[in-house]
Amino acid sequence: MATLGNLATILKNKHSFHEAEQLYKRVLGAKENTLGTEHPSTLMTVVDLAQLYQSQNRYPDAKAMNLRALTAYKKTLGSDHPVTLNSIYSLAYLLHTQEDYQEATVLYEQACEGYKDLLALDHPTTKACIGKFQAMKHVQTSTSQGFGVASIPSLYMQ
Repeated sequence: MATLGNLATILKNKHSFHEAEQLYKRVLGAKENTLGTEHPSTLMTVVDLAQLYQSQNRYPDAKAMNLRALTAYKKTLGSDHPVTLNSIYSLAYLLHTQEDYQEATVLYEQACEGYKDLLALDHPTTKACIGKFQAMKHVQTSTSQGFGVASIPSLYMQ
């Protein structure tokens, strides 16, 4: 299974998206059958598919796969686990790029708070998350579509 997953990643990187998707789906089916739907290895393949869909601008499919992974990570690892926080952050960024600012804001807040508590405010991952959140708020302000930078908690402002 690992070899097929690696081959799918190579194909994705070469923009052979259809072939990569077929391999990822094959690997996912095998992992679901042998390891279960909530096994970490199975969920990594779910994330791989989400990233493949996002790279193809198949945002509804990417969102569905990200939500599937996030739900399972919260259930199996808890909301404050680093893998769960990464999943929250990834979904926030996907929603941000789709201009779903309200839903992205909720998720960015969760991710930033979680990273701050787990890693500290000055950790590169925390800073990156806060930076993406601030960038989204800046876009909202400049396009008059949203909440404005003032809604970002002051602890995120640097």
